[in-house]
Amino acid sequence: MTDFCGLCARVETLEAAVQKHIVETSANVLALASRIEALELAKRQSSKTLDLSDLPQWTPEQMQKLQGLLGTYRNHLGLND
Repeated sequence: MTDFCGLCARVETLEAAVQKHIVETSANVLALASRIEALELAKRQSSKTLDLSDLPQWTPEQMQKLQGLLGTYRNHLGLND
């Protein structure tokens, strides 16, 4: 019986260690995701903003061709699903 109690205690100790590891890992993953989001936001904010008035005027045919190319690209990436 003593061996069984000792085994139960060891299992409980291991379960507690696993739970602690899960909690710590989850916290680290959340912190990493938050840091990545902050870095991406900082990158977007530091990017040069394009003024649309700087762009040349496009003909309707050029716009149609561009929209077709963008549609093809979006389909290739699976963004139109």
